[in-house]
Amino acid sequence: MKAIVTKRCGLGVVLLIGAMLAGGCSASRERELAGLYVLNTSAVRDSAAEQIDDIEDPSQQMAMGMALSMLQSLNVFLHLEPDGTAYVTGIEPQQTGTWSADGNRIVAMLGVEGDDRDRYEAVLREGWLVVPAGGASELPFELVFERRLDE
Repeated sequence: MKAIVTKRCGLGVVLLIGAMLAGGCSASRERELAGLYVLNTSAVRDSAAEQIDDIEDPSQQMAMGMALSMLQSLNVFLHLEPDGTAYVTGIEPQQTGTWSADGNRIVAMLGVEGDDRDRYEAVLREGWLVVPAGGASELPFELVFERRLDE
């Protein structure tokens, strides 16, 4: 877990955030879900607080807390374009890639230009786009995005 926390939590977690998608769905569903999503840091904080309490190693707890603090100071945006391209802004380096939808599930393949892309899966849950902890993304806590309707 420590490697994940130090590698993925700081700006990496945010990058991962953007990194989410690559599957298969109808073009109409993708047009419906396309748009701008903003990271909801309050929801992320609430989710992470539960996981931090379960970590026994004090140094890992501290690393997770620091990563969460860094994350909350950022304005991270996930852009899902109708043509299947995706990118994340608000972090450097910017991640780009592709996305697709299948029902209430979104899959993205995102990465920094020139590097391999990571696979991220998200689920639409009660109006939120949620990237669960663990899984292929290796996130230490779930990421929650809110659709921005005023784009």
